Amino acid sequence: MAIGQLIAGLFLGKALYNFLYSGLVVVPNELNVTSLVQYSYPDRNLIFDRYSYQNDSWVFVVCDEEPIQPKDNGSSKFLKCEVYHDDHGGRRHECPISLKMSRRGAGVIKPGSMQVRPFGEDKAILSWVDPTVSVTSSNKWRLFVVHLSDCSLYEAPAKQLRHLRPVNFVVYENWFVAIVSSEKRGTKCYHEPLQMFDVPRCWVGFNDRLDVSAGPFFWLRQNLRDDRMIVAPLRDNDPASRQLLIEIFSWNGNLHAGASIVQHNGTRLDLSEFVLMDSRPGQAFDPYDRIAYSTSQGRIGICAKIWTEPGHHELNCAQWDRRGQQWMNNVTVAPFQHVNEIAVMNLPDDGGMLVVVAECEDVSCVGKNRRHHVVKIDRYRNDDDDDALAHKFDKYECDARINRAESRFFLHGLEGDYCISQACYEDFFVHHFKNPFQKRTREFKFKTRCFHLPRGYFGGRR
Repeated sequence: MAIGQLIAGLFLGKALYNFLYSGLVVVPNELNVTSLVQYSYPDRNLIFDRYSYQNDSWVFVVCDEEPIQPKDNGSSKFLKCEVYHDDHGGRRHECPISLKMSRRGAGVIKPGSMQVRPFGEDKAILSWVDPTVSVTSSNKWRLFVVHLSDCSLYEAPAKQLRHLRPVNFVVYENWFVAIVSSEKRGTKCYHEPLQMFDVPRCWVGFNDRLDVSAGPFFWLRQNLRDDRMIVAPLRDNDPASRQLLIEIFSWNGNLHAGASIVQHNGTRLDLSEFVLMDSRPGQAFDPYDRIAYSTSQGRIGICAKIWTEPGHHELNCAQWDRRGQQWMNNVTVAPFQHVNEIAVMNLPDDGGMLVVVAECEDVSCVGKNRRHHVVKIDRYRNDDDDDALAHKFDKYECDARINRAESRFFLHGLEGDYCISQACYEDFFVHHFKNPFQKRTREFKFKTRCFHLPRGYFGGRR
């Protein structure tokens, strides 16, 4: 049985798809399926997003809605928060913190204005751009690091952040880099507020106590502006590593995702472009829901969901080595209309990639028929492979009318033990099918599922 036939069964026709599933699916051994962990904080500010979890652990922040003004502290106001670090092993760090409010702002955390990220084994980064601060203020950005082992709180001096606005972060074990722009005219990092072309980006580095910094240094110019770009090191926890850069931009009536390898001096090596969708008016999609990447195993793997015509999508997956040499390029047609929660992981040696997608019967994924499919793809699409389909399982409910649902792969313990982290959290991106006046849920849930793939799934042509 050809791997191409199996791929066709998964992606081309429902009848053949059902037939193949009835007889040829290889079901890996389940290692551990954890129960769903759910958090709810009514009447408080819950901060958690796509950067707040890694593998099977996660950090989140819960803050009061309004600051308080202690009677014995003059006119100073403080916002009370708790920072949490949990994992599926049942371990928890919890740190109460008080953030002193700027006199120029209202001290209210608006949705999307604060991010929290894991930092090493026991630290968290809090980045907050206060939109209530006057537009003329040079200090809208505040940056904190919480050491969860002893609850010590460090804040970057205001002079280090003056005029800077964070765009993204690259986090290592005891050091992190913020990709920034500047609001000060005449500086190398400045761009006009509405500037869309030739946008300069700089970087500034910090240690884990925010008392040592470097920069800002000029990094690169974006041909077309993307403030949500993905930046990921090709080697984990290596500050000397080159970066994978994925940018979304609109061109000739279509939304594109461009992938490249970037050096520290900003030199680019372009890898590929993916046409994600047409830019039809009235269709509000988050394009970053349609692309997934992996930098494990010394390779770069990217999968993109591509719109072809109403009700039809292609899943385009490609792989390169770290020098930018293309290793694989597969285009596969999805048999179901609503393809969500794409995740990808490179396999060892010449084994290709694991890809997980969620199948939903409606755009918001609230129907009863919901499942995940895990598929192995590689560059050997020959006539003697019959194990392209690795795993399938039911998908827990995550109402996309309110929330964002995501999946990510990670390797657990022994080789061949693969896990999928699934997060469902409040989303502030207004899709075309969402109610923009939807009340906040102030909750999120997290689940991890692990399974074992035998060694036969690795390697290339067998």
